[in-house]
Amino acid sequence: MIQYLIKMVPQYFLNARLCAVIMYFLFVSAAVAQGDSSVVNVPVDTLSSNISSDTAVDSINNTASDGSPSPRSNQGVTDTIYYESDYIDYDAEEKTLRLSGRAQIKYQNITLQADTIIYAIDANQFIAKGTPQLIEGTDTTAGEFMVYNIKTRRGRVSYASARFDETYVTGSNIVKTADNHLYIEQGDFTSCENIDHPDFFFLGRSVKIVPDDKMISRPVILNIGDAPVAILPYFIFPLQKGRRSGWLTPVWGGSLSRGGYLDNIGYYYAPNDYADFTLWAKAQEFNSFVLNASSNYALRYVLDGHISARYAIDNQLEVSDRQWAVKYRHNHSLTPDGRTRFTGSGEILSNRSFNQLYSDETYELEKQQLDANLALSHRFESINASANLIWRRNHNLTTDRILEDMPSFDFNLHTRAFIPYQPNEDTAQSGPSWYNNIYYSYNTKANVRRDVYGNDSLPGFIRPGMEHNVNLTSTQKFLNYFNVSPYFNTRASMFYGAIDTLVRDTLYIRDTVVYRVRNPARDTRFPEYTLLDIAPEFFINEAGDLDTIYTITKESPQRMHLVRDTLPNEFNLVHSWRAGVNLSTKVYGVFPVRLFNVTGLRHILTPTVGYSYIPKHDLNRTFYDVKIAYDGPRAKAQQLATFSLANQFQGKRLTGVGEAAREQKFDILSLSLSTAYDFEARSRKWHDPQLNANTSYNFLRAAYSSGFWLYDNADNLVAPIQKNYNVSLTTNNIGVKGNFWDGDLLRLDSSRYIDPLERQGKSGGSQSWNLGFNPGFNYRASRIAPGEPFKPVKSFNLAATAGFGFTNSLSMRWNGNYDFSSNRFTHNNFNFMYDLECWEMRFTWRPEKINPGYSFVVNIKKIPDIKWEQKGTKPASPYSDPFF
Repeated sequence: MIQYLIKMVPQYFLNARLCAVIMYFLFVSAAVAQGDSSVVNVPVDTLSSNISSDTAVDSINNTASDGSPSPRSNQGVTDTIYYESDYIDYDAEEKTLRLSGRAQIKYQNITLQADTIIYAIDANQFIAKGTPQLIEGTDTTAGEFMVYNIKTRRGRVSYASARFDETYVTGSNIVKTADNHLYIEQGDFTSCENIDHPDFFFLGRSVKIVPDDKMISRPVILNIGDAPVAILPYFIFPLQKGRRSGWLTPVWGGSLSRGGYLDNIGYYYAPNDYADFTLWAKAQEFNSFVLNASSNYALRYVLDGHISARYAIDNQLEVSDRQWAVKYRHNHSLTPDGRTRFTGSGEILSNRSFNQLYSDETYELEKQQLDANLALSHRFESINASANLIWRRNHNLTTDRILEDMPSFDFNLHTRAFIPYQPNEDTAQSGPSWYNNIYYSYNTKANVRRDVYGNDSLPGFIRPGMEHNVNLTSTQKFLNYFNVSPYFNTRASMFYGAIDTLVRDTLYIRDTVVYRVRNPARDTRFPEYTLLDIAPEFFINEAGDLDTIYTITKESPQRMHLVRDTLPNEFNLVHSWRAGVNLSTKVYGVFPVRLFNVTGLRHILTPTVGYSYIPKHDLNRTFYDVKIAYDGPRAKAQQLATFSLANQFQGKRLTGVGEAAREQKFDILSLSLSTAYDFEARSRKWHDPQLNANTSYNFLRAAYSSGFWLYDNADNLVAPIQKNYNVSLTTNNIGVKGNFWDGDLLRLDSSRYIDPLERQGKSGGSQSWNLGFNPGFNYRASRIAPGEPFKPVKSFNLAATAGFGFTNSLSMRWNGNYDFSSNRFTHNNFNFMYDLECWEMRFTWRPEKINPGYSFVVNIKKIPDIKWEQKGTKPASPYSDPFF
């Protein structure tokens, strides 16, 4: 985690108190940042301002305080040293080797290159002059003068530059210690590859580098170009790769309605490769605080998941409010074979207005339903069965109704043969007998249902229930062409408590909404609600002028709620059964059609006739909706004859050529018609016929459905009269793409640094664009009686995306969803990206109704947490609406 505290303070609605907190946080956080601050305090004699060759030799030669050689200096080099140069001069008496002209020495993973290198053999020491360069592994150090001991791997470089992975460091003097630490005097560091003219750099008086760990400087100045823009007393720059613990980068800003805020105050902790934890807070105008905690965890083949929680404290004048939100995802295999699992996902809010108050995410503001669940499941493979223990929760944010299964249990014994077929020598030729095709299944379900309203507008309940289902089915061949399928189903349901069927009273309920707008004349929210009040609120805007915001109060139409008496609490057992038989066959028609690559057409006709019997059922009560099925009262038995006719039109086409040619089947049209005849009905014995059709080709899908009356208003049997119809058209994503030009017209991309020697003949590259569309159309119409006019309802949505790469550095992407019924964008998002060699800029603009706003971020590419960020947000209100 980036451990530094440097930000450019945006001058946007920050009052004096917030600025004071920011400065206090910066200095305090800097003082307690990770790492020991004393490590930067290098002794004065170690970082001398001017280094000569004589003093350099003394400082690196590992001499003791009395001038005698230390035991370590007497240890010889244990590996071969390779050297080469234009001229080699060896002094046998002094035991020195002088390499002149393109000198190079290699020892293990160390390579030293310079114009001149003097090697003191006994001291294992090199003195390099004339643009020396030391390469040790992936790290490179260069300068004007260098002294290096290959045994102790200590050294000193004057007017040096060094590279550590993607970080470049320069300084007047660099000292390398035996523990491989670097101390730099008057150093600067950057991530720009053009180190002679970097876009930015940090300047530090004293810098310490711990390779593969961190870089520490105190103090430090951030320079943009050659201009200093910020200073901090302490700075820690991580050199580690991968996850690491550390303080988060604070973010501050402001909004018109809620004033200034300070966010992301916290710490990230990664104890191992299997889990991490983040704790941070947000302070808003000293009266609103949001505490956040999150964790990710994963253990391969066993479990993985994520959990996050938010706790909000809002103190407005004398009113104090506490709200919380939890979001989670969990997947855990409890047994190695995967048969037993514990899974769950969802989101829970303590109050339906939480997201409206404390979230700036569009997807959260658009949500009208929140679901959460936890499930413990097990598969019994030996008996082909499964069991589940499930907790479910649904929160309707519009009505504030909460439905909860706490918990539900189900056990399923899947379909199996009463007498399984056992092949042997006697039955191998004849195959399964008729009794081998008789199947049964069993399932049971128990549930405790909680049904409440968060606003207590309606009474709730907590009630249990249970049901058992047994099903018998069979499919037998008749005359080789017909399938006869008898069935028998029985159900037994149990409830605790019941409700009388007589209506005692009727309640009419209204909802009230409150939100704010800039211009009431352009307010289109809640058009079906009645306006109760418009209250102006005056304030001073950014420009210092008097401005106005209007608070709108509206009331919803009445909702009717029927009140029935509750019967005494006792267990109620309800049982029912039904039986029937279906007869079906298939008729095939093949048409040898030759048209283009089509080689034939096929028509599959599937007629089905069925009979069902449902006995009379006496029941003088209803039960709480606990998601347990039961049959309602039936004054007499029901006998139904059902009729359906399914049509499937298919074709074959030839793909490929020559020996690779193959016939491929494709669907053209599916068409079905169904109705039923009620033997026990006194009138209107024929049920309304239903017609359904659908087809698809390539990316386009079309569907049609319609219902018909077979009786007029006098209950006379007539020709079919249409009562409703529905047409829908949907597509896959339709996309096109191309290039503005092939790159030759843009020889140089000035937004990206390119070395002048590399510019010759180098173009800006291909400038591309892409467009994507995903339209959806639905039209439905219905009427209440024959002769009445149809009442149409249509909806047309268009989801689209667009991307434009103007240069290799500048690009734009847009995505949106437009609802033609309401003539507005339900989602609208523009993203502009500008990529420099060291920096990147992102501008996001959301001119939409639900979550309007913008975000502007400029950050260092290789250090994304060093950034300048500006956000514009919506007004904060439980029912807030964007300013018009």
